[in-house]
Amino acid sequence: MTASSSFLPHGFCYQWNAALIFLHVISDLLIATALFVIPVYLLYFAKKRKDLPFRWVFLCFSILITACGATHIMEVLTLWVPAYWTAGVIKCLTALASVPTAVLVARVLPRALTLVSAEQLRAANQELKAQSHALRESENSYRDLVEHSQDLICTHDENGILLSINEAPLKILGYSREELLHKPLRNFVTPEAQRMCDEYLRRVQTDGMARGLLPVLTKNGQVKSWEYNNSLRQDGTRIVRGIAHDVTDQRRAERALRKSEEKFSKAFALSPLLLSICTIETGRLIEVNDSVVQQSGYSREELIGHTVSELGLWCDPKQRDALLEEILRGRCIRNREAQFRSRSGETALLLLSIEVLELDGEMCLLTVGQDITAQKAVEQALRDSEMRFRLMAENIKEIFWTIEPGTLKLRYASPAYEEIWERSQEEIQCDPTAYLKSIHPDDAGRILEKLRRLETANHLEDECRIVCPGGRIKWVHSRAFTVRDSEGRLTTFVGTTLDVTARKKSEEELRQAQKMEAIGLLASGVAHDFNNVLTIVLGYAQLLLKTLRVPDGNKVGLQRIVDACFEGRELTAKLLAFGRNEASQVRPINLDAEIHKIEDMLKRLISENIEVRVFLDCHAKRILTEPATVSHIVMNLATNARDAMPSGGVLTIKTSTLSVTGDGHYSPVPPGNYASLEVIDTGCGMDSSTLSHMYDPFFTTKPTGRGTGLGLSMVARIVSQCSGHIRVESELGRGSTFRIYLPLFDGVCDGAPDSRGTQCDENPEKGLIMVVEDNGALREIVREGLEDRGYSVRCEARGATALRNLESEGRNVRLLLTDVVMPDMSGVELARKVRHRYPDLKILFMTGWAPDGVSSAEDFGYGSDLISKPFEIQELDERIRRLLSVGSKEVPN
Repeated sequence: MTASSSFLPHGFCYQWNAALIFLHVISDLLIATALFVIPVYLLYFAKKRKDLPFRWVFLCFSILITACGATHIMEVLTLWVPAYWTAGVIKCLTALASVPTAVLVARVLPRALTLVSAEQLRAANQELKAQSHALRESENSYRDLVEHSQDLICTHDENGILLSINEAPLKILGYSREELLHKPLRNFVTPEAQRMCDEYLRRVQTDGMARGLLPVLTKNGQVKSWEYNNSLRQDGTRIVRGIAHDVTDQRRAERALRKSEEKFSKAFALSPLLLSICTIETGRLIEVNDSVVQQSGYSREELIGHTVSELGLWCDPKQRDALLEEILRGRCIRNREAQFRSRSGETALLLLSIEVLELDGEMCLLTVGQDITAQKAVEQALRDSEMRFRLMAENIKEIFWTIEPGTLKLRYASPAYEEIWERSQEEIQCDPTAYLKSIHPDDAGRILEKLRRLETANHLEDECRIVCPGGRIKWVHSRAFTVRDSEGRLTTFVGTTLDVTARKKSEEELRQAQKMEAIGLLASGVAHDFNNVLTIVLGYAQLLLKTLRVPDGNKVGLQRIVDACFEGRELTAKLLAFGRNEASQVRPINLDAEIHKIEDMLKRLISENIEVRVFLDCHAKRILTEPATVSHIVMNLATNARDAMPSGGVLTIKTSTLSVTGDGHYSPVPPGNYASLEVIDTGCGMDSSTLSHMYDPFFTTKPTGRGTGLGLSMVARIVSQCSGHIRVESELGRGSTFRIYLPLFDGVCDGAPDSRGTQCDENPEKGLIMVVEDNGALREIVREGLEDRGYSVRCEARGATALRNLESEGRNVRLLLTDVVMPDMSGVELARKVRHRYPDLKILFMTGWAPDGVSSAEDFGYGSDLISKPFEIQELDERIRRLLSVGSKEVPN
């Protein structure tokens, strides 16, 4: 059947192959079926999704696909029915449908490309779900926010009936939800505010919104201020949505703030401190107080609105720039000093503190200044005062101190404390009462009692002893006063303490000197009277030796009387030297002979348990000094040696001569020839401290009452007067050695009787001599002696009588021989009056003690001389002849 040409008229296209034909037939039928079904679905989809864009595109595709399906049906039919024209028409229609469809697709394609993909749709869907979840969360949060908000969130109708309210206000107001809902608002405001509530409702109805304050009553009757901001919802049901919050505390804070601002404003205006506010950027002054106006010299109007640079208030504008830079870096400015200049040009030192603040959105500076010019001047004056006080306290010899009343703790002591107390300041810091421990036990009780009474006595002045380290005793003089505050309460004790050890020592020395002066005066008086007696005895003894005609063996007794008088003369010479502290007339003496004279006396002075050894090796060498010098030196050194050997020992006295060269072996003895006197003992010796003070007057290591401390000082003085030197070697336990070097004398002594410039005339013209002496016996022996020598003598007992007789005798008197010390008129006064009238009259003074008025022959110039009692008649004759041999010379008044 398939091969029949009548059945398949165009089967030749498929080579009349039945399989191929059926393959095409089945395929075309399936395609056609699908192409007819697809448009149906497309049309259905387009109908259901009217919101889809490009619905007409679906229609066009449905027509095109249907046409395509018809074309495939015709391919099958034409195998058996030769309806080729119909098939052609259908194809033409299909072609016609495809062209506009292609054009439409080309036009729609850009828009279609913008359509989301499935993936995008899924993503969008997920996003929608997330947004939906977020929306629900937001709604929940909003609901929670509303429910838990501290503000009142509510709704009410136009008549003020509450429809809803959140939870928080219920707690604040104390009502339950049921007590508030469906109740008018005016029921919950104060009676005075009910009109305000009605006005609020009218304003909401007319304006659609309202805001303001309402005083609300709580359930317990308290009044709360609520600030509201409500609006009317007009879409549908007219409901008022309201938000209000409790501003009671805020209002209270605002009132407090206003009061605070008022206080600040008053404080700002009235503060004595300099207060100003200026902008940071330009420095323009916004506000200043009265103190700034007064300090600057500008008016408020001249200051406000101007910058500090324009006004020139800063002496150093760079300093302000530096401070501003610090502020911009976030640093605080506190208590900075700066110089400011007023309108008049005067400068002031201010202490500044600056704070940043914001005013109306602009950053500003609040500057607080304090004028410290006067304070700085006071501080400088205080520093100067403290410096002067410190310089005074550190340099004065007195201790300036302060003591705490009651406890007597030493709170301050000037540096002199360490010098006087010989203790460190650290000791006071550790124990403020340590100074009391240094007070001598014998004085401590008295001083402590006075310090305790100082609070009532208000003044203390006393002297006491302190014990320094090493056992040294010092005397101090203290003065103390009380210091009280403005209410009269005692605050402290102040005072000064001065080391008066030297003064005490001087006072002791003065007392000793006064004692010695009294002894000296007594000795001088005794020597004067004793010399008168010796002169009488010596004169009569010598007169008897000359006039008696007895064998020489019977004159021994008289000679011993004469010798005793000479020894007495030496004794009185020593007494006078001791009493007057003056050296007698020096002359060459033999050192060995002088020591030999006192050897027996020395052995009697020294204890029997001390062996005295004397080695004299100066031979005939002489030294220039007074005769008593050697005995003074040896006796003082021997006495010290005796006291240094209480248990016995050996005292050795040596003399020798030596020549000192410049090799320094005997330093500080200068080169020359010397007589050496050594006094050596085997006693206890001396330490370095004793050696350094042994020549000090009144210094002694002996117990009180055992020594005066003058022995070694007298030795040192005598040696120095003789141009000598003294060296000491001593060690504790090894004895002491004193070596004295006295210059040897090789010339002629000016003090020798034969050394005077005028030679005696062996037979001068002898005339009348007037003797004035108050002692009758002495006057008689002088008269007898002079008459025996061929002189004419007239004696007078008083100076006034002698003066009258001189006027009557005129110039017959060749020489006036007068005693120095006489009652009524002294010999010195008599001599002055005589010399005034008789300037050529020779005057010879006699004295057993030379007072301040005359001490040598030169005191009355040319034609006068002095002879010391006791004297020999021969010595007196020689002096008279020497004076009478001197030619006349005018003596000035």
